[in-house]
Amino acid sequence: MTISSANQTFEPCLEQRALLHVIRTLLYVMIIFIDFKTRDELNTTYEDARTGVIPMSWCEMLPKSFESAIEICWIVLELSLWIDRQDQNARRSRNVALQKKANYVDLVFDLLVILTLVCRILMRTSSNQLMDSPCNASACSSFVNHTCDDPCELYDLGRKLYQTYQVLIAFMTIRIIFSYLAFMNIYQPLGVLIITISGMMQDVSLFLQLFVVVNLAFMVSGSALQIAGLFEAPADPNDDPDPNPFGAEGEFWSPLWLTFGYFEPSSYSAVSAPVAYVCE
Repeated sequence: MTISSANQTFEPCLEQRALLHVIRTLLYVMIIFIDFKTRDELNTTYEDARTGVIPMSWCEMLPKSFESAIEICWIVLELSLWIDRQDQNARRSRNVALQKKANYVDLVFDLLVILTLVCRILMRTSSNQLMDSPCNASACSSFVNHTCDDPCELYDLGRKLYQTYQVLIAFMTIRIIFSYLAFMNIYQPLGVLIITISGMMQDVSLFLQLFVVVNLAFMVSGSALQIAGLFEAPADPNDDPDPNPFGAEGEFWSPLWLTFGYFEPSSYSAVSAPVAYVCE
């Protein structure tokens, strides 16, 4: 096969992949901006139902699962892509020349998709249980009202699962949009830049390892200085007999805040100030 014929067979495949990825992205965008229910909307529905403004049972107050056409299309597409990836991996395994290392990013993405489906299935299950065995009329939601003394556990579970589902979709959207770099890499000027950025990210990951180790040393050391009374967190009173170095203003986190320029000179003593200076 000549180079020109190879390109002719490759380009349509690339166009199809790009079109499929655009459709995939649109599904995620529509799930977020059309299907997603905000916390305020769900809380308002809960309050209206509990006060009798609108007649609604406990199960009807929860967001519906697998009833949106967008969500069903998303599930079908993700399952189809997963099956296609498994088929491609199986074909590559037959040819040693085509074998490649496992893509851990894809593995993590597949895990997130599975967790998302599990959340939706559990939401459906809790909604069905609420339909069969609704909570008492005097019950409330600790998810909405933290002072609730008689919580409806199935409703609260459904709300927590829905929030987890939204978080998982948010994380997966990052991966979906970043995947456009693989298509943009074909454009030569931008492809060179992407390779440079990839090398830069490797350097950043090495720097982060050094950053964690160096900061951890000063975080633990600073905590000891605070316990010894040589550092006073701004939120702690002068006569605090039990200083908390792990508080937001504590010395354990102080090296991290120093990295971003937060510094309170009055909190340091003659011993802890040099330590903070070296850390900075």
